[in-house]
Order: sequence, then structure tokens, then C-alpha cells
Amino acid sequence: MEEKEGRLPVMKERLKKLQGGESVTDFAKRLGLSRQTAGFYLNGDRIPDSETLMQICRSSRVSADWLLGLSADPHPVPAAADELGLSPKAVQYLRTLHELSKETPYDARISLLTYLLENPQFDLLLALCVKYVGLMGITTDPSFEGSSDYLSCVDTLKEHGFVVSLPDDQANALFSERIINLLRAILDAKAEHTGG
Repeated sequence: MEEKEGRLPVMKERLKKLQGGESVTDFAKRLGLSRQTAGFYLNGDRIPDSETLMQICRSSRVSADWLLGLSADPHPVPAAADELGLSPKAVQYLRTLHELSKETPYDARISLLTYLLENPQFDLLLALCVKYVGLMGITTDPSFEGSSDYLSCVDTLKEHGFVVSLPDDQANALFSERIINLLRAILDAKAEHTGG
């Protein structure tokens, strides 16, 4: 029988691969389709609309590109924005950086980014940066900071061995004492690894 004009023979072939040894009834049930509809697709008499195509891909865990014959790889490649929670702008930047990494000096940038993401200390660095941003985002009431109540509390706490510091002072100390030192340690380790 001749393939119908306008149909995708590759889709018919790949749907049959997905079916494997299943009966049409079982295959249709697995895909959430009627037996008749699955039969039309398997015979190449019809092609699925976009919603049904997505349904088939999700239930079979294959990519639409593979099913349509645009890729030889059946595995779906989720968008980084969906899978990792990155913003679309961040994903686009990473894609651009990846493309540029084929040229010097951008190749060193992607190598360093990979190293940072693989480094177990990088998570601590990110946590410290989040804390820093949080502290810098706290606004204090300037009228309270200079008030007699505030100064009295500070003096009382100092008498008992405590130090009172404002959020921006805490943030600056965190940055200069922890964040910079940790970043330096991570980068020094990369420099030693690269040089050795």
C-alpha cells in the first residue's frame, strides 16, 4: 500500500517502534488514545495534532523531534528553564556562552563555569551570597538607630559580651570575611588544577 501524500512515514515507523510487541489496544490505552485513533496513526492514515503529539511524547517519554524525524535521539531534552528553574534569559546567556566557548577567550569561561558548578564549595558560596543579599535588603529605621533606647540596648548587650551590628555591617563583614575568602579558595584550587 502506498504511503498517503502529506503523511510522515518516519512517524509511522517510530510509532511502531514505540508500540513494540503491544497490541494496538494496549498501545492505545498506554497513550491515552482510542484504539481506532492509535490504529490510524500506526497505519500512517492520519497524523496527530499538536496536543495529541505532546500526549504521545509525554506518555512514551520520547521527544517530539524524534517522533517527527527531526532527531535521531528519542530522549526528550527538557529546556533548562523548565528542568532547572533558570530564567529564560539565563538559559539564553548559557547557550550564547556555549556557542562562544568555541573561541578564545570564551573557552576558558565555560571551563571555569563548569568547574564552579561541579565544586562542592560552590553551593556554600551561593548560600553565603543569598544571605548577603538578604542582609543588604533589610532596611532599618534610622530614627531608632540613634535613639536613646537603641543606644541603651547596645550598651547593655556590650556589657554582657555581645556586639550589636546593623544588617549592612553584617553583610559587609560576611562579604569581606567569608565570601571573598571562599571564592579565592575555589579559584586558587582551579588555578592549581589547571596548572598541574
